Amino acid sequence: MSVCVPTGPGGGVRVSPDERKLRKQLEETRKTLESWDGWSPHEAAGRCLRWLGEREEAAEHFSIAARKFPVGKPPQGSGLLAAGNLYRLAGDHEEARALFARGRDVLLAKIGHELEDQGDDVDKDFLLTDLTYLDLCCFFLGRYEEVEDLE
Repeated sequence: MSVCVPTGPGGGVRVSPDERKLRKQLEETRKTLESWDGWSPHEAAGRCLRWLGEREEAAEHFSIAARKFPVGKPPQGSGLLAAGNLYRLAGDHEEARALFARGRDVLLAKIGHELEDQGDDVDKDFLLTDLTYLDLCCFFLGRYEEVEDLE
């Protein structure tokens, strides 16, 4: 059972998950970490711990997940965005901003090349995905005017 908590006028409702389910998920995630120390179990542990109010331990797991996250070789915009978000959740805003900026640059270059090479034949689904990632990088960087320009 989850509990709905009003957030205030116009703020909608925040759903509070069942603590027992979170603790069970955290226990399962910790067992997974005993056999596989990948990025995703650390992210899962961080999310559970954050919901449980254990912010310091959550930040440690997010930081580990961020360091282990495969950004690609060469780094891909989506990977840089995801790793940056993990650093943001860990509280390392400087590293997060650096990754969002790199992701923005990579995505701008990729989109430019796609449009230049393929013109009207560009795969619109992939272009939309790249534009969405670019939008998120700009948003996290506080470059709201660029987000508006993308729309």
